[in-house]
Amino acid sequence: DGASTTPPTWVHLEQALSSVAPLAGPRAGSTALTLLGRGFGVHTAEDGAQPSLCRIGSAAPTPLLAVNATANTVVCATAPCDACDGSAGQPACCLGNAPQPVSISTNGRDWAHAPPDGADVALTYYEQPRVSSIGALPSGAPLSGPTLCGVSITIRGVRFASVPGAQQPAAS
Repeated sequence: DGASTTPPTWVHLEQALSSVAPLAGPRAGSTALTLLGRGFGVHTAEDGAQPSLCRIGSAAPTPLLAVNATANTVVCATAPCDACDGSAGQPACCLGNAPQPVSISTNGRDWAHAPPDGADVALTYYEQPRVSSIGALPSGAPLSGPTLCGVSITIRGVRFASVPGAQQPAAS
């Protein structure tokens, strides 16, 4: 009949992460992370495992919020970093500026990380800053001004320096 059969070609592409945004989030958790990588598809539970999980450091995995296989992105929420009381044996996420590795699983068993030849995909937890007061400069000036800016203000509080990328005030 002249017909030939050619077996199908199959290429397995390992799942891998290449980046995460944002690079930092508060210890309270619930920061939406967008992870970029490859090999993400919509998967279902296998052998009773919970599908589609995100894990940061040693924290308990959290469910993925969204999978976009076409754009090779997934979105998940960070787990809280608890038990940061300064005692020995506290979780690694409690240590300032200690990036925590990020990994995902789309089948509940196998975890995708950054490829061996790629940069680490990590998140750094920070202590949530707390604002104690807002004031206008000079002292006593009203807290209002033109909509196009031009009014200097002072924000007082604690833990601003714990936020990665925060700029420190100039010495006066």
